[in-house]
Amino acid sequence: MRFVNRKHKTALLKQGRKLKGSNVYLNEHLTKRNADIARKARYMKKQRKIQTTWTTNCKVFIKLNGTPEEAKVLVIRNIEDPDNNFFSNIIDNCCYYTDEPYSK
Repeated sequence: MRFVNRKHKTALLKQGRKLKGSNVYLNEHLTKRNADIARKARYMKKQRKIQTTWTTNCKVFIKLNGTPEEAKVLVIRNIEDPDNNFFSNIIDNCCYYTDEPYSK
C-alpha cells in the first residue's frame, strides 16, 4: 500500500498497535539491507544480547542491555560484515539516537 504523505503512514502504523494480540499485522516496508539488519537484531534479542529492537520510519533501533541509565538506544545504519561477529560490529557501525542528522 502506498500513501500520499508520511503523516498518513505514521498514523496508520500507530493505529496498528491497537491490533496487538489479534491475527492482523502491519509492517513497514524496509530495504533489503534494513530488513537484514532488523532480522539479525531480532535474533540477537532472542539470544538476550540486546534488550529490544524495533523499526520506525524505516530505521532499525536497538536498546542495549543494562540499567535504565546504561541501556542506550542506538540506530543501526550500516554493518560492514554482517556474517562475522554481528554484535561486536554494532558499536562501530551505529550512532546514538538523536533528532539531528547523522554524520560520521
